[in-house]
Amino acid sequence: MQKEILFNYFSKYSFKRYLTLLKVFHTLENAWNANASELQQTGWQPEIIQAFLDFKKSIDEEHIQKTLEKENIKVITKESPLYPELLKYIFDPPLCLFFRGNLKNTAPSLAVVGTRKYTSYGRRVTEDMVKQLTRYGISIISGLALGIDGIAHKAALEENGYTLAVLGSGVDDKSITPTIHISLARRILDSDGCILSEYPPGTQATRYSFPMRNRLIAGMTLGTLVIEAPEKSGSLITAQCALESGREVFAIPQNIYAPTADGPNKLIQLGANCITNAEDILNTLNISLPQTERLSPSVNMPESSLETEILACLSLQPHHVDEITKKISHSNKDILATLTIMEMKGMVRNLGGMTYSILGKI
Repeated sequence: MQKEILFNYFSKYSFKRYLTLLKVFHTLENAWNANASELQQTGWQPEIIQAFLDFKKSIDEEHIQKTLEKENIKVITKESPLYPELLKYIFDPPLCLFFRGNLKNTAPSLAVVGTRKYTSYGRRVTEDMVKQLTRYGISIISGLALGIDGIAHKAALEENGYTLAVLGSGVDDKSITPTIHISLARRILDSDGCILSEYPPGTQATRYSFPMRNRLIAGMTLGTLVIEAPEKSGSLITAQCALESGREVFAIPQNIYAPTADGPNKLIQLGANCITNAEDILNTLNISLPQTERLSPSVNMPESSLETEILACLSLQPHHVDEITKKISHSNKDILATLTIMEMKGMVRNLGGMTYSILGKI
């Protein structure tokens, strides 16, 4: 078994210590064979050196291999073609990744994160936005947490899209947290998705492992979309990680009186991309829209008589909102509100200047 994989089981492991070993011994194989005297060259504290020596003596490669096979867990290092390409370029990429399911690297991916204590607005926006993105072939990456994370995973699955959950624990069933989402993890796996972690099986999540998980969510994606988040939300850590890795950050504008508004609105003030539909994201990322959007009939169907009237009005050509108001017996305010919802659902496109068309028609 590769030493990079074994070193990940060392309880005192850190990327900085790994780099120190490489600097002193050039390869991890050489470091593995070093004695206590030679390890002093690392500058490690004596207790760390002793812990490493004890670890090397006690590590049971056969037991590790059997556990991985029993739990159907695969493990890869940075040299593997399956290792997410974008993840290689963050400040401290994992030495190896443990995963179950199908780890895909072919489609563009976006992180979708937010608060556990979401509002009805947050749920609706997450579902609509993720479904739009999924229909455009975007992979959805999140953290399997309660709230927005779980909603994002489920919305992707409902559209038969690809979704990957990054954990702050091991990927074996006994380690997955929250336990209420073990069934969601299984749904992801049954739908050709993936659950992934840098932590070996059997590792329980801690308050420190979640920020580490967040850097992977941001690091393996082209950008991070923050739906709802209070000022001290972990979602903002993910956004910060995205910025530090040179990735895009997107935020949904919020009701300024809502407790979950502080995070996204602050991000927008600081320069994050303010977005209202999936196309805003695709345009920022320079992802070409497909010639034929993969829209499911259930999503394209209008849900109210006003939506039906607006679609009929726009069926031949784009219209300014004032023209729509003249043709439909509803107030300008109601029409604008409905158009905004229809735009987020991927039914219409805002061409600018308050002119709208049916999605795909210009």
